[in-house]
Amino acid sequence: MKTLTLIEHNFIFTSTTNSVLKAQSVDSNIIVPKDVFDELKMFILKNSQDGKESICDFLIPSYKKGFGEVLKAKNYVGVIQTKTGITIEILPKIYGIVTNDNPIEEIVATKKIFLKMLKPFKRSNFRVSNFADLDLSVMSLLDIFVKMFLEELDILVKQGLRKSYIPKAENTYTLKGKLDFNKNIKFNVIHKERFFVNYDEHDVNRPENLLIKSTLLLLLRKTKNNPTQQKVRKFLFIFDQVDSSKNIEHDFSRCKSNRLTKNYSRLLIWCRIFLSNKTFSSYKGSELAFALLFPMERIFEDYVAHLLRKSYAITTQKMIGHLLQKPSKQYKMKPDIIFIDHEVIADTKWKIIDSNHRVSQSDLYQMFAYGTHPNRLINNTKKIILIYPYNVDFTKKKCFYLTDGLQIIIYPLDLVNHNNISDILVDES
Repeated sequence: MKTLTLIEHNFIFTSTTNSVLKAQSVDSNIIVPKDVFDELKMFILKNSQDGKESICDFLIPSYKKGFGEVLKAKNYVGVIQTKTGITIEILPKIYGIVTNDNPIEEIVATKKIFLKMLKPFKRSNFRVSNFADLDLSVMSLLDIFVKMFLEELDILVKQGLRKSYIPKAENTYTLKGKLDFNKNIKFNVIHKERFFVNYDEHDVNRPENLLIKSTLLLLLRKTKNNPTQQKVRKFLFIFDQVDSSKNIEHDFSRCKSNRLTKNYSRLLIWCRIFLSNKTFSSYKGSELAFALLFPMERIFEDYVAHLLRKSYAITTQKMIGHLLQKPSKQYKMKPDIIFIDHEVIADTKWKIIDSNHRVSQSDLYQMFAYGTHPNRLINNTKKIILIYPYNVDFTKKKCFYLTDGLQIIIYPLDLVNHNNISDILVDES
């Protein structure tokens, strides 16, 4: 299975041949065979409403002069696997992380930053114990995600698999449990040596273990990395006495959440992601074999909040009022971050600021609404901070003033060396 690397906001081109071997990555874009391109295009069309603008979260049709029809990656990052056998990994567009123009080093550095940003992501429970153990130059994101799952599974196995009493009904030569008189008469009229009994057996085939076994079987087919496959086979050997799930959704509904199954919680998140093809992007249709994609706006927001909590008392996504007051209250106003002790709000934007420090009109309108709303903050502060990712053209924070004396500060967060985040509220002299 071939893995191609695409950088966020770049393009998928098509070649004139259907040979999978012709698929390749070129300058942060990728070229795929026409059948793969058509497969992805059909997927996008199925995720549209009545022929209107596509609602696909992570791909959008476009046209590029000199190339014709292309597909553009939006601001979702992760893995797409097609049924034609190609894996596309989409990496975030992060500027200034390497300076020697080495594409391999840039990909490795980007993956490190992305995995670091994933750790505090609220909608998941991701963790990698040691980046030094990962050969990011050859490991795809899918293999990294599988490694995360296997690390969690290793912890569970060392603690021991949970068993539960499973109801059994069996026609046996040994009397145990409770004799089922009706079925015993039905089946054993001429077999007096047998007993049809009902009993409970202490068994590993509880729903949590069934789902893990099914996930391991799936991952054995999905990953083509030999060391990863060996680890999957090792765990399959440990789960040899466990059956696979016959009804995944039913088994998820039977999973119990209590102190006895606490060590299964992270694993079950992974199981649902892999088995149910649940991604953090919503889509329909069966054209894709697998998709695991993350919204970079949410990842950036959670990561910034994680860093700020080290220096400030903050709250996130707190409603400060409604944009419309009459005739009925509508459109909740929920800034990303509020600095509790400093009466300042901040919003995060996963966008690139150019050398002229141009901020989008929609961002300014949003901040103006926050800053002029009657219930805007704890007090009457006039300062609002917009946090963007650092790039070579945007290295220092800059202050603007709107009407009504509202102060807007745009702040560059360096995703590589972010130690200066603690000075975010320090006024420039």
